[in-house]
Amino acid sequence: MIEIIFLIFVIILILELSIKNFALIIRKKFQWMIVDNVDEIPVFKKDLIKKFKDNSFNYILGWDNKKNSSRNEEVKSVGELRNEKFKKVFYSFDKLGARNDKNNEKKRKLYTSFGDSFVFCKHVKNNETWQNELSKLTKSYVTNYGVNNFGIDQALIKYKLKKDNSKIVFLGFVPETIIRIHSSWKHYSEYGNILGFKPKFEWKKNKLTLIKNNLKRPDDLLLDEKVKKIINLVKKKDLWYKNKFSNDVLKFPFVFQIFKNLKRNFSIFFFFIFFFLTKKNYFYNLAWKTVLAENFKLVLSCYKLEKSKQLLLEIINQFIREVKKNKSIPIIIIFPYKQDLDYLKKNKRKYYVDVINKFKSKTKLIDLSDTLVKKRYSSYYNSNYFGSHLTKSGNKICAKIIFNYLKKI
Repeated sequence: MIEIIFLIFVIILILELSIKNFALIIRKKFQWMIVDNVDEIPVFKKDLIKKFKDNSFNYILGWDNKKNSSRNEEVKSVGELRNEKFKKVFYSFDKLGARNDKNNEKKRKLYTSFGDSFVFCKHVKNNETWQNELSKLTKSYVTNYGVNNFGIDQALIKYKLKKDNSKIVFLGFVPETIIRIHSSWKHYSEYGNILGFKPKFEWKKNKLTLIKNNLKRPDDLLLDEKVKKIINLVKKKDLWYKNKFSNDVLKFPFVFQIFKNLKRNFSIFFFFIFFFLTKKNYFYNLAWKTVLAENFKLVLSCYKLEKSKQLLLEIINQFIREVKKNKSIPIIIIFPYKQDLDYLKKNKRKYYVDVINKFKSKTKLIDLSDTLVKKRYSSYYNSNYFGSHLTKSGNKICAKIIFNYLKKI
């Protein structure tokens, strides 16, 4: 009997060490395989902090496009690998922090846009954005204040800071924003995004309450005690620490912890065995697609929760009120991911339809999926990965849809 118990103990110990070591090996290559001693309190490198501070940090918003700045970015899905080099795209920003549009900026400014990376127009040049095309169609200047990875909570705060008085103000976002608005630290929902500290709102006692950014100075991330204090604060405020990160992080006992999200962990382990054996990026990208599939499931589940939908609605309603207070006309634009269109095409319904129905009577709404789903929309996106952005032609068709809507009002 003692021998059997000892044998079981040895087997469990070997499995424990094997799972832990393999997870750590994967983690070095793949930031989405999260391990407690690496990801609970990450190491913040000095050069990374300096780059963040110089290029994008903004205490009030979390991050923003710096005024009079420029940068290059690879056109790729975040976790994608290829043998060949990725194409690069150049972005530049004016004295107000809007994307440069030298061909149209001297025209009369009638429209301004706020929102996420689909408003920013990630992965296309300054003259390939939907705002650039809409400027041509309307013979005016459409300002682009979009920011990569923004939630509509940050877009609302940015609008209030800008005090814009355009005739029409667009708020554009992807349905995935429902994940972003519950986040105080993006790392808990987008593993590896360790600099993504941000403000958020809470809906309490029929009132939107602003929870400010816990990161006041990037240099605080270089001080161990301050890092621990900041992370302990965001843990309490970020919905995804308990509801996502804690379920996915591997820790002792690894042999049992791996079963908390067995499908995810098994898939990543399986694909990385083949990746390490063959050195083929194909298997690495399959692991990345596993992560993206999980993310899409989380979006779908969020739209089934009344509390999550309520916060989204209240932020939209507040944006509408702020714009009307400035005597401008608010227009909400919903930008679908390719997967959102795939879902709509397959199921004949939008998974976020309940939210639309609750605010469409209060403001003007353009849901681009209504038109895009009827077209060969795959060509409008840079890739098939979840979260892929619009191409030049994709932005052009969106501008035409928006322009046709504007002609009717």
